[in-house]
Amino acid sequence: MPPKSRSTRKPKYQQMQTPQQRKRAAQAEHRAFAGRERKLQNRDALPQVLIAALDILARFRATQEPIQNIINPILKTRRFGNQERNNIRDWIFQLQRGQAELSVDLARHLKEVGGTPPDRRMQDLALLLATVPEVILATFESKTASLLPQSLQAFVIQARQRSSTTSLPKWLAESLRSQFGNEADNIETAFLQKAVPAFAVDTRIVSRADVLAYLENLNLPVRPFDVCDDGFWSEQHLPLSRIPKDMAAAVWPMDLGSQLIAHFVGAQHGERVLDMCAGGGGKTQALLRTGCKLVATDVSPKRIAAAKKRHGLHQIPFHCFDMTEEHLTAESFDRILVDAPCSGTGTLRRHPDLLSRLSAEDVVQYERLQKALLKQAHRLVRSDGWIVYATCSFLHQENDAIADWAEAELGLTPCPLNELKPDGILPEADLASNRLHILPHVFRSDGFFVAAFRKQ
Repeated sequence: MPPKSRSTRKPKYQQMQTPQQRKRAAQAEHRAFAGRERKLQNRDALPQVLIAALDILARFRATQEPIQNIINPILKTRRFGNQERNNIRDWIFQLQRGQAELSVDLARHLKEVGGTPPDRRMQDLALLLATVPEVILATFESKTASLLPQSLQAFVIQARQRSSTTSLPKWLAESLRSQFGNEADNIETAFLQKAVPAFAVDTRIVSRADVLAYLENLNLPVRPFDVCDDGFWSEQHLPLSRIPKDMAAAVWPMDLGSQLIAHFVGAQHGERVLDMCAGGGGKTQALLRTGCKLVATDVSPKRIAAAKKRHGLHQIPFHCFDMTEEHLTAESFDRILVDAPCSGTGTLRRHPDLLSRLSAEDVVQYERLQKALLKQAHRLVRSDGWIVYATCSFLHQENDAIADWAEAELGLTPCPLNELKPDGILPEADLASNRLHILPHVFRSDGFFVAAFRKQ
């Protein structure tokens, strides 16, 4: 049968469309993540960066997951470069730090204006535009003039003219003041600032000096962490992709306070050490540098799987155990790190969504868990062995109160941190006790608490 002539072939779908239909289809292809912003005025003018930010806020409100877990997947599916993703992340974090106060101001403003209030999506857009950094605003400022009604435009203008007045929730601020007195203002200010990128180095593979020299040749502003000889920090986002692969295998992101805690364990070559709550494996990887015989546990298979992907950690035994119950052989470890689950109040710089997710009532559950973990640590450590208890919290009831309980109820003996200290310049006065609060305005770190004990 002869082939059909061109004129009798069935036209393609695109050929059946009118020019107007083809234009709308082409626009839709570039708006795959439009979502609910269709409710906004003049939605075709909405930049992709705002669509992504709105979707992050909507998902956070719906799920109450840690916002870091929401930001990364959404931004990875959008066509943003590394710098754009970092800028958006910083923007969302800054909004989270001030959202409670901004939301009150917005509600007051809408009440004064009267009428039917805008829907939630449009109110989120107003909050975003009120806090958007200049580096992002410059990319779309001319396109947003008509996105909001005049009532919300006025709020955005007023909010951007005011200086930032972010603050901790009342119950957190009161807890800070009760513990630290006049120092609380400096601590609160530091908690509400952007965290500095920090990194640890496996000095068995490469020296910190070599890593810093390489980064400085790239004109990146990096600084050594004076307290430990295997850590450094940067003034800006530092993608490890800029480091050669052989060097990058020995470098990983790790908060400076976390690095201190790993050093305080004081693990020695050949000692049997238990990382009781390994989490993502950052401290586990730091402990491995000492050459100790390391065992790690965590209650989450997902976290264990992620930790095993870290350089060198595939070779150590991981156990998915609930360590509040009896597992492993009694008195079989020389040292145990109890990096206990906690409220996470010390990580507010990196997890500002805690300001809206956490309540004073949540802390009680963590106290019970922390005591149960210390009971098991007491069972598992050998006589004359060491237990290092740590949290990423600044709350008294998770820190000093738990340490007091461990001494009174478990009979653990306080071990001065002088005996376990890392090489460095930590003031001796801070280490004469068995306890230390690692605070952001002192160490440029998250907030941590560490206490050392010996089992007699």
